[in-house]
Amino acid sequence: MPLLPTHKRLAVQAVLAAGLAGAVPDWAAGQSSDRCKSLWAQFESAVQGGNLDAADQAIAGLDRTPGCNDQRVRAKEGMLGHHREKAARMERERASPAARLEVLNSALKYANDWNAWDIHAKIGDIKRRMPGPGGQPDYAAISLAYDAAVQAIDAAPASAKPAAAVIKRLVDLAYQFEAISPTPVKRRGYITRTARQINLGRTPLPLQFDYDSDRMTKAGLVQAENLLNLLKGKGMPQLRLVGHTDPKGSDDYNDGLSVRRADAIKSFLTARDYPVGSITTEGRGKRDIDKYMPRIVDKAEYTTDQIHQMLRRVELIWE
Repeated sequence: MPLLPTHKRLAVQAVLAAGLAGAVPDWAAGQSSDRCKSLWAQFESAVQGGNLDAADQAIAGLDRTPGCNDQRVRAKEGMLGHHREKAARMERERASPAARLEVLNSALKYANDWNAWDIHAKIGDIKRRMPGPGGQPDYAAISLAYDAAVQAIDAAPASAKPAAAVIKRLVDLAYQFEAISPTPVKRRGYITRTARQINLGRTPLPLQFDYDSDRMTKAGLVQAENLLNLLKGKGMPQLRLVGHTDPKGSDDYNDGLSVRRADAIKSFLTARDYPVGSITTEGRGKRDIDKYMPRIVDKAEYTTDQIHQMLRRVELIWE
C-alpha cells in the first residue's frame, strides 16, 4: 500500500488504538449476519485506507442493518477517538478556533448520550474566545455547551465520570455564562440536581434581575420557567431560596433587596401551582460576596458589570 499522507495515517492510528482494526468478532459463532460482517470489512478497509467518507458510509449501513449493533458501537467509538486525536493535534499546531470547532462538532455525530462530555467542554472553551453576533461571544451558546457536558457526565457510568473538581468547573461555567447572557438560554431541560450536588446542595440560579430591583429581566423570566420545569420534574420538593446582591449599597438596603428577590422567585413558582408551604426564603444581601468570589472560574475574563450580574443571584438549597 502506498504511504498515506500524515493526517490520514494519524486517522488510521487513532482507530487502531481504539482496538477496532483487527478486533474482528467471532463470526463463526453466528453472532452476526453476513451483512454485518461485510459492512465491518468495508469499515475496516476504509479506515486502513484513510477514507473517512467511506468509513461513514459503512457506519450508516451498520445503523440500518438489524443485528449489527456491536459493530456499529465499536465503529463509532473508533471514529470518535479519531476526531479527539485530530482536535488535540490541531490545538498543538495552533489551528484556528473555527477549524477546531468544526472538528469537534463533527465528532458529536459519533457520540452517545454520555461519552462526549469532554468534547462538549472543549466546544465551550473555544466558543467563549470567539466573537459572535455583534462582536461579543455568544454567551447562551457557551452556557449550553458546558451544560451539555454536565448532562453527559450525569448520564455516564461511575467509571467514566471525571474528577469532582472538573465537574464543579463545568457546572460553574454553565451558570456563569447563562447569568451574563443578554438573551434567554433555550435549553430543553436544566442542569441536573445530581451534578449540582457537587456544590454541596447549594445551586446558584442564573435568575437575572434588573439593577436595584426585584423585577426579573426577559432572560430571567425564561430562566425562572426553566427552574419551574426542573422542580416539577423532581416532584416539587421542599426548597429554601436565598437572595444575594452585588456590593453596591449599604448592608441594610441590600439585605432587604435580597429578600425581595427571593420572594419574587417564590411568588413566580407558587403562582404556577408550586405549594406555598414547600418554599422558604431568606436574604443574605452582599454578606457572602467574599465566599462566592473565589468560586468564579477564570474571573479575570469578566468585566466588573458581568461579575456583579453573577452576584445578583438567588441560590436554591434542597431541603
